[in-house]
Amino acid sequence: MKAYFIAILTLFTCIATVVRAQQMSELENRIDSLLNGKKATVGIAVWTDKGDMLRYNDHVHFPLLSVFKFHVALAVLDKMDKQSISLDSIVSIKASQMPPNTYSPLRKKFPDQDFTITLRELMQYSISQSDNNACDILIEYAGGIK
Repeated sequence: MKAYFIAILTLFTCIATVVRAQQMSELENRIDSLLNGKKATVGIAVWTDKGDMLRYNDHVHFPLLSVFKFHVALAVLDKMDKQSISLDSIVSIKASQMPPNTYSPLRKKFPDQDFTITLRELMQYSISQSDNNACDILIEYAGGIK
């Protein structure tokens, strides 16, 4: 009886592995069809609800570019959570924190002046408008680069 149970369990494990592999293959085929004819290189990593990971183009090295700003926002949000700081907290910005030699809609709004802004707005500038100065200020707020 014990050998029978082990055989059945092994069979179900094998079937589940094959089914998951087929599901992953189907997902990869769907991604391929979406990208067919497009001039795009896409990389995707997805954890499934079963704990498997689908990797698509995981051999390609993609530049981080402004995706970095998302990670900065996560560090700021982590600090805010740990210190119970509100998104609507106001921070003071000095004109000297806004160098002119980089993309910054925030600097255009507040040219050559000190000003105050909420952390929420600062993150919106950094993430939604890819503002480099806002990102630098948030890095400093989070504790800097280590």
